[in-house]
Amino acid sequence: MKFKLDFVTNSSSASYTLAIEKDRLYDLEDFVDTLDSNPDYGNEGVSIWGKFTSKKEWYEHATDKPYDWITKAMDPSVINMEQQTFDLGLQKINEGLIIICVSTDFQACDEFEESEWEHNIIEEDS
Repeated sequence: MKFKLDFVTNSSSASYTLAIEKDRLYDLEDFVDTLDSNPDYGNEGVSIWGKFTSKKEWYEHATDKPYDWITKAMDPSVINMEQQTFDLGLQKINEGLIIICVSTDFQACDEFEESEWEHNIIEEDS
């Protein structure tokens, strides 16, 4: 009997996790809308799929568990990202930044990575 231990994907997108200043959210949303309206990036599009402004929201996203007194007392069991990204996200939230997750069509990746938002990327998942 054979067991498949990995998965096959035909996704043509990449995801970015950014830490930005709260007052820059509108600028990022405008940039994402501009990229998304480009007909060359029509396959997967470009969109913001997550906004995390508190440690509680970030924890629940990273662990798929509620942030209650039991889980708060235990080390987080991160399943949706690398532990390093989780820790960096917590650090950025503590600094007053918000965490934004953006999904981009592969054709838009270069433009996104070469934009003014490049320095805000804390994780890239292709």
